[in-house]
Amino acid sequence: MAGFSVGLMNAAGWAKTLEQAATLARVPVLSHVVVGSFTVAHREGNTGGTNFRVFPDGTSINSLGLPNGGLDYILSTVKDMVAGIRFSGKKSVVSIAGFSPVEFAELAGAVCGIGADIIEVNGGCPNVLLEEGKKVPISFEPDAVDMTLAAVFERVGDFLPVWFKTSPFSDPRGCPALAAVLNRYPLEAVVSSNTLPDTSAFTEDGNPALDVADNFGGMAGTALKPIALGQCRKLRRLLRSDIGLVGVGGIAAGRDVRDYERAGASSVQVGTAFFKNEDPRVFEDIVSEYLDLADAA
Repeated sequence: MAGFSVGLMNAAGWAKTLEQAATLARVPVLSHVVVGSFTVAHREGNTGGTNFRVFPDGTSINSLGLPNGGLDYILSTVKDMVAGIRFSGKKSVVSIAGFSPVEFAELAGAVCGIGADIIEVNGGCPNVLLEEGKKVPISFEPDAVDMTLAAVFERVGDFLPVWFKTSPFSDPRGCPALAAVLNRYPLEAVVSSNTLPDTSAFTEDGNPALDVADNFGGMAGTALKPIALGQCRKLRRLLRSDIGLVGVGGIAAGRDVRDYERAGASSVQVGTAFFKNEDPRVFEDIVSEYLDLADAA
């Protein structure tokens, strides 16, 4: 769209079916469509009650549990999703979430074979509850990031561009430690950030916001924006200049996109604002307000 040069896309977490990918592929203002995240094994996710909630201020909390069809699904259905996205003239981004470097490499290899345009290594996952306890997102552990990216690039080489998605840090040492690792790899972009893990909320009547995972989940939406903006600013100063930055967290309007531009992002992803009602018109509303602000400046 004339006057809107920012890469605009959905955030990972919603588009996991042919119908969902097709819905996003039809949105004129989107430059990319992100599908996944996908794991090696099929996962049902967390069921049995509310696992996603959006509050009136636009803040969300979720504990979906990474529901997806797994590796076989990538090789069959996701292949068709990617083909449809390409036919629409947009780029396809396949988000992968392994439970080990070996799994990430296996998933990356599969993505290379289905015609996708970009691999998004979801370092903010697996943010899930396992029998042995909570699985720590790999982005919090520089050595795990290093091993994961080494395995991915050994499998992928320069066949496909690779993005790395990170969780938000509260420890000020986190971004420098992560960036030091990321700068050693030929990444096309870093996506910042995933949901803030281990958050909890209650409804107005005092009930748990989530019925699953003991009411612990990842926080996103409005409350995440200042955290994610600060992280974008820090990463832009720490990362190599040739590594792009994709901002995500609390984007619901054109002014939010402008804020992420100020923080150093050249592309943005929209999560909660779209997931809330699954209404793709939100993307066009964001662009419309962005252009109005640009005209008024």
